[in-house]
Amino acid sequence: MAYMAHMAYGLTYFVADQVNSNSMCRDTTTYACRCQPGQLCWPTDDDWTTLNSTGEGNLLALKTLAYPCHSPDFNAAKCAHIQSNTHNASYRSLQPGAMQYENWGSEPTRAEQCYVETPRSVPCGQGRIPLLSAAVKTTQHIQAVVRFTAEHNVKLITRNTGHDFLGRSAAPSSLQIFTGNMRSITLRDNFVPAVPPGITTPPMGVRAVTIDAGVQLGDLYEYLRAKGAMVVGGFSMTVGMASGNIQGGGHSVMGWLYGMTSDNALDKQLPNSDLFFALRGGGGGTFRVVVRVSLNSYPDCPAIAVRTKYTLPASINRFWDGIETVHNHLLDLNDSGGTGYYLITPESPTSALLNSRPSPSLNFCTRFTRDHGIPFLPLAGRSKRRRV
Repeated sequence: MAYMAHMAYGLTYFVADQVNSNSMCRDTTTYACRCQPGQLCWPTDDDWTTLNSTGEGNLLALKTLAYPCHSPDFNAAKCAHIQSNTHNASYRSLQPGAMQYENWGSEPTRAEQCYVETPRSVPCGQGRIPLLSAAVKTTQHIQAVVRFTAEHNVKLITRNTGHDFLGRSAAPSSLQIFTGNMRSITLRDNFVPAVPPGITTPPMGVRAVTIDAGVQLGDLYEYLRAKGAMVVGGFSMTVGMASGNIQGGGHSVMGWLYGMTSDNALDKQLPNSDLFFALRGGGGGTFRVVVRVSLNSYPDCPAIAVRTKYTLPASINRFWDGIETVHNHLLDLNDSGGTGYYLITPESPTSALLNSRPSPSLNFCTRFTRDHGIPFLPLAGRSKRRRV
C-alpha cells in the first residue's frame, strides 16, 4: 500500500509508506546494507533523470552548506552570504544541505567535514549530507521517491527543518525527501474527522487546523493568532509541527492544559494499532513520511515574554547568586499557576542574558483551569530551595 489516509478524532495523518527493501538490487549479489555509489545496484544517470522528470524537476544534487567557503570551489560572494547566516535557524531550515546542528553534517568515520569556520584551504567533505534531495511539493512526488528508493535499495532520509537531535535528518550516500516547500495551513471551525466503524462522529464537528508537512511553528502561530486560535506546540519557531514535533511527542508550554502535542490524537483508523502509537512519539522519519496533519485547535491564550540582561564584574559567585534568585522567583511563578520556558545564556565573560519564552497569562490560565476543573501541574516542586 503506497498511500493511505489515517483518520483520528482531532488528528488526521496523510502518509506515504516507506518500504523496507534491503535485498532489492540489480546485481545478483544481495547486500545486507543499502546500495552505495560505485556498486552495480546504484541507479544510473537515466534512472535519476527519470525520477527528476516524475518529480517535475525537483531533484537537486547536494553539497554541504559551507562548500563555497573552501578550495577549489571558493566563491567569495556566496561564502560571505553563508557566513552571515550560518547561525540563522530560519535560513538553515530552508537549506537542504544544512542541519540545524552542524556536527550532524560531519562523518568522523570517513574523516569528512565542512565548516564555515575552518580555513579556506581545508578540504570540504560531503560527510552525512545526502547526495541528492527531492524538494517535494505533492504527495505524488513523495510516492515517486519512496518507490524509487525501494526499487534501487537507496537509503531514504526525510528532512523538514533539520532539527533532529539524533541526526536522523541526514545520512551518508542517501536520497533526501525535503518537505520544506509544503506549507499550506487551513483552519476549520467544524472539522468532522473520519472515524473507525462503531465510533460516533462529533455531531457539530471540532475546530481544527490542517497543516502540510513543511509548516514551521512560527508560521503556524502567526496564522492562528490572527484567528484567535492556538495549538499545543513548542517554542522554537523553526521546528516543523507535522514532522519531528508531533512524531517526537511534542512538549509545550500549554502541556499542563492539554497534554503533549501527540496527546491530541485520540483515535485513528489504521492497518494495525501499533502504527497509531508509533506516529505519536516514535520519532520523525521512522515509520512513514507524514504529508499532512490535522490538529485540535483551542482559543488563544494570552502570553507574556520577558527578556532581562544583567552585567557583572568577573565574579563567578555573583553570577550564580543571580541564577539562584531567578529560580527562586520561578517557584513563586509556579505556585501562582504559571508555566513556561526559560533560557539563561552567557553573552560574554561578564554578562548573562535571561530569555523567558512566551508563557500563558497567569490570571487567565489559572482562572481557566479553575472554571473547567483542570488540575494544575507545576513545572517544579516547592519542597526544597537550594543553590543551583
